[in-house]
Amino acid sequence: MESEDYLYDSDAEDTTYNEDHYYYSDKEEEKKMQNIIVGDGDDESISNKKAKQSYVLLKESDIQQRQENEMTEVSNVFISKAATTVLLLHYNWRV
Repeated sequence: MESEDYLYDSDAEDTTYNEDHYYYSDKEEEKKMQNIIVGDGDDESISNKKAKQSYVLLKESDIQQRQENEMTEVSNVFISKAATTVLLLHYNWRV
């Protein structure tokens, strides 16, 4: 019976609130708030940044070279060049 009391007491200790394990500081919240960037209300600057995307125009020969490089890489890792060609044709690549 004493062992049952001991088990009960140990369970009670585990569920007891311990202030040493709890710490709260307003400074933590202040740091979080400082990391939030406050806008100046100028939504146009955000939309302009999104609109300024750069694109590269590729010639047909550049595209073919890149495809050939990808085919070589895939065939070196996984399968033969013939199987790679069939696989890429299945996904509408021009080989």
